[in-house]
Amino acid sequence: MSINPVAFLVVQENNVKLMPVDHASCVDRLLDYVPDLMQKMNDMFNKKISQKEEKDKKILYDLKSKKCKDNITNIDKSAEVQGQEQKVQENEEKMKKQNNIEITESDGEVFGEE
Repeated sequence: MSINPVAFLVVQENNVKLMPVDHASCVDRLLDYVPDLMQKMNDMFNKKISQKEEKDKKILYDLKSKKCKDNITNIDKSAEVQGQEQKVQENEEKMKKQNNIEITESDGEVFGEE
């Protein structure tokens, strides 16, 4: 009496496989490995896709944070610029008033002397 195995039951992480001992041809053996090959290719593609998504998310985050920083800087600058513009306008108005006074006085003095 002898015992000859017909197949092996292979249990992996999420897979259970029945691996026959006798293969009639190489084609049978290749067909047994096709699901493993497909799974590895699928994992590889999923990994590439997830890496690309992570890269895109990082780029978007960097762009958003840069825009936020630029906007904050622009807001800060605009407040400073507004204050400076008001001072410039006030100074220009003062200069206009002084020039008008000087012109009228000089015009008056010139006309008065003639």
